Amino acid sequence: MEKILINIKNYFNIILFKIYAQRKPFLITIFSALIAGFMLLNYVGNSLFGRFEWLILPSDKFGIPTEIAEKTGLTTLYKDYIHPGWDGQFYYYISNDLLGVKDTKDHIDVPGYRYQRIGFPLLAKAVSIILGKRVVSVSLYIYLYLFILMIAAYFFAGYLKKRNHSVFWILPWLFSVGVQITFRHGLVDGAADAILLLSILLILERKYIFYSIMMTFACLTKESNVSIAFMIFIMGFLGFLEEEKKWKISFAFLLAIPGIVFISWYAYISLHFGAIEKDDTLIGLFLVGFFKCLVIAIKQKNQLELLGLCLYFIILFLAFILEFGAGRKNKIFYSLLLITFLNASFGSMVMCHYSGYLKNTSSLLMFIPIMLFYDNQGCVFKNKIICFLISFFMAIVFFTGLIFINNFHKDVFFARFFPINETVDPDAIPLSDFSGNIHFLEINRDSKLITMPLANIFMNNNYLIIDVNISNNSKQLWHWQRTAAGTNGIRASYHWFEENNLDKPIIDGIRTPLLTDLAGGNSIDLEMLIKMPSRPGSYLLRLSLVQEGVAWFYHMGSGFEDWFVTILPNGKVFFVEKRK
Repeated sequence: MEKILINIKNYFNIILFKIYAQRKPFLITIFSALIAGFMLLNYVGNSLFGRFEWLILPSDKFGIPTEIAEKTGLTTLYKDYIHPGWDGQFYYYISNDLLGVKDTKDHIDVPGYRYQRIGFPLLAKAVSIILGKRVVSVSLYIYLYLFILMIAAYFFAGYLKKRNHSVFWILPWLFSVGVQITFRHGLVDGAADAILLLSILLILERKYIFYSIMMTFACLTKESNVSIAFMIFIMGFLGFLEEEKKWKISFAFLLAIPGIVFISWYAYISLHFGAIEKDDTLIGLFLVGFFKCLVIAIKQKNQLELLGLCLYFIILFLAFILEFGAGRKNKIFYSLLLITFLNASFGSMVMCHYSGYLKNTSSLLMFIPIMLFYDNQGCVFKNKIICFLISFFMAIVFFTGLIFINNFHKDVFFARFFPINETVDPDAIPLSDFSGNIHFLEINRDSKLITMPLANIFMNNNYLIIDVNISNNSKQLWHWQRTAAGTNGIRASYHWFEENNLDKPIIDGIRTPLLTDLAGGNSIDLEMLIKMPSRPGSYLLRLSLVQEGVAWFYHMGSGFEDWFVTILPNGKVFFVEKRK
């Protein structure tokens, strides 16, 4: 009996090994999709309050196109009219107005520049039409993005498996800062990288028609990819790809299609929106922007930025080495030199924050393994030390990327409630009349989480968002912005007390700014961010207005409201009754 069990176990292990060995690309893709999906849901539940539509980080500064607002119910994340949001909002809006004939252009910062990147929005619109939907939803837009990343990951893994190398080399690219940030916020950069990856794999396999189609979408999704398409066109025409097709017009035309389509589209948007203005802060001299920001980071002792800049430099250095080394084996890799040089020449606009320069260098993270393991016999370099060092630095890039992503989530969470550029108000003075009301309306967090998959798992139990109404019952103007000394601004806040001990608060509340001055006799509705007690139990939540540096309104006998709150072990919150 024991021998039979051992044989069954061995046979079972052999079957599992064969399945793994033969299905490595499929298994690593499924694994990656599960991890990416988990991280996405965790981000939505903890940083975006369960609102999938806020993944594009829309802002009141630019507003929402009329059709999208009416048919999807999309609201803005950033409410202060100062925070611009992220570029993903613009590309999502474009997917619902591909030719720019509606009011979309009025809600985009630079319409001519954004409309250059029509490729991914076009795919999103096509899928939406196939599914019978008139308007592209944010969820469809994001899920399609994830699907494209996984398709690229599958073929990337297949390329590695075919050359007898580990499929896990797809992970440093797929979970890099640039891909994850752009994927989660609807920016087209990560999708452009995925489509470009497919294009390069296709031309390495000499499937030129499919290459031409994919490279066309890669150029339409990110304009800088035209440089790669141009280099490949020149190489093909000069016979560097296939000697027998040297000077062949039909072959050269096939390779030129991506450039022709892009130039045609560029001509349309130039006529429709006007000439696209060039920004000197976007592209500068080689590595000048890098060294400027490196000096600033050192002076400010910004350790996170220093780490990001070091990773950026390492990625560029490895890419240049491999492009020259692998180019000797296959001249197609020389076509990547222009894009790497461009990535090394970013100006201050891109280099001022790691989300900028690491976003644009993520494409190099996918090319490094492709070039490193192009040789079927092993590493493209015969020197094993060089191969080891490249592998070692790639591993460092992979693991440290998670630090940046987690840090960014924290910034997004608080940015909805707190303006990034609050100015000084010298007219704000201490109040002499504290007459006012703050009234709890409802909890708005749980209702938004209902539509989120697995809400109970990914719910943020540390914070609560409530809707309140605030009234100024005095004859004085309430200034929401503070003086240079940080005083006199009016805020909505709260104190938590243990139910049976109202002498001393256990939590001094977060101050939520009104975001607008409030004249006497007027009222506004406001979302307040409430930090929850860490332990379940019964508490008293005292909502109160406060004038910074002057007084809490409830100490002055006005402008507050008490509620008994019960927090259950599962995180559910109940506002039991209003305290009389």
